[in-house]
Amino acid sequence: MTPSNCPHANHFGTTLPHPELRQVCSVCGAPRVQSGAPTRGGEVEALRAAKDAYTRRTSWRFGAGCSGALASLGAILGLALLRLDSGWATTTAFAFFTLAVPFALVLVTGIFRSKAYSKELRASLDAAWARAVREIVLGSPRPLSASALGQLLGVREDDADRWLMELSVEGLVRSEITEDGQVVYTPAPRLRVDGGVSDAEPKRASEDLDLGSDASLEARFAELAKRESSTKQ
Repeated sequence: MTPSNCPHANHFGTTLPHPELRQVCSVCGAPRVQSGAPTRGGEVEALRAAKDAYTRRTSWRFGAGCSGALASLGAILGLALLRLDSGWATTTAFAFFTLAVPFALVLVTGIFRSKAYSKELRASLDAAWARAVREIVLGSPRPLSASALGQLLGVREDDADRWLMELSVEGLVRSEITEDGQVVYTPAPRLRVDGGVSDAEPKRASEDLDLGSDASLEARFAELAKRESSTKQ
């Protein structure tokens, strides 16, 4: 795996699989697409939003956990004092109950805020990976299969196939079947309307994303082609 610059900080590192964030930086642990994936960085903003949501959710979960423990402690002490059946014990017990109320409120708030940030995290991750897939496919100098895309992103072939199908539904790519029966995807031609007349023009969808030629991207795709050739041999 090729080390690359982390979009969250000024350091280089690779990526590691994560059960929730899919891929994370090997140095700082923030969410990333796989290191070395030939994107133009369009996923960075969404990845940073995902990191922010993940950090905030972690903070709220920690605060809710601590508050829940303190609220439980206050309630237990209050109930224990009520069993003493004396004036001062009853007064002290109600004092513990009163102190437990704000912590209980923080606990409830933390639960709801954690759920909200979890939803925001999933949406940001989906947006980041969808953008990465879009840039890779539309910037590829050759047709891509779900297997090849999965290797570039370090994801399962089923996930790669789902993303490619979504691009196909949006009309951004078209599928073709090779001689060996493999389904590959290429950027779809775009329709340009000029002067009120529709004119089909074989314009690559990648031009809309300003994905011009780039030596580093070509090198990454060439590296993938070599790996596929060696695998077939």
